[in-house]
Amino acid sequence: LILGRISRSLLHTTRLGSTAKTAVSSPKQSLFLTHAAADLSRPILLIYDGSESAEEALSVAVHLGGQNGRYNILISADGNQQAQLLKEHLDRFFQTFAIKGSFRRLHQINLEEIQHILHMTQSGILILSHDNTQLTPSLTRKLLETIDCPILLIK
Repeated sequence: LILGRISRSLLHTTRLGSTAKTAVSSPKQSLFLTHAAADLSRPILLIYDGSESAEEALSVAVHLGGQNGRYNILISADGNQQAQLLKEHLDRFFQTFAIKGSFRRLHQINLEEIQHILHMTQSGILILSHDNTQLTPSLTRKLLETIDCPILLIK
């Protein structure tokens, strides 16, 4: 499902639209929230935890970015050993497609860290997997309401 992400209130302020809010709580479909000025040629930022939906999100990211895409992967893992295993898996995946990505360990998913990394990497889209245990419904709402770039939520 692809939706615009904002609506305007009677006070002329922008906020996450009610249709987008309803769609986020739907357990069935992936959701792409964007705006008219989205620049999908910029790097892709993906939070990856090795879950089934994270694997799907990785495939979608590569499909969107192609071989010339720039990929910034944030590894979300419970410990250093799991993070290393996920990085090795990602290395093999990227070598298979002859593409390059940069990897970074994300110790905890929080709004400030994601905003900082989006700014630092100049990413044009944020891809999240719904199965990530650190991605609570409250945090998902905050991300959707405050982050300016398009967000793809894989369910």
